[in-house]
Amino acid sequence: MRRVLVRDVMTAPVVTARESAPFKKIVRTLTEHRISAVPVLDAAGHAVGIVSEADLLPKEEYRDEPAAFSLLMSRAEQVSRLKAAADTARELMSAPVVTVQDDQTVVDAARLMLPAMTGPHGPGSPVTRRSR
Repeated sequence: MRRVLVRDVMTAPVVTARESAPFKKIVRTLTEHRISAVPVLDAAGHAVGIVSEADLLPKEEYRDEPAAFSLLMSRAEQVSRLKAAADTARELMSAPVVTVQDDQTVVDAARLMLPAMTGPHGPGSPVTRRSR
């Protein structure tokens, strides 16, 4: 039986955002490409995080509230409040990002991705190509 590789099932071409990408550009990118998340790349082109629809929601959730922050808030609410005030991909992204290689089997990739998929920013992980 043929082993299915990640490259056989991944979405291509990969749509990415730079760390400096503004909030509105990220929203436009997700909408135009009909995707739910975008890998965030640093200046060298390395994946440093991922911005998902879940990362964008606090901006809407706290839109009409003052930018308040308290040590009495839960960690999750503190993160949400910080994301609500975020303006760029660097401030919005979830990091570190779990990446998988394009030459891995789908089964191996699923084992690596499972913890990320069950978190608030899954499903999905950026795929990278091994240096040859």
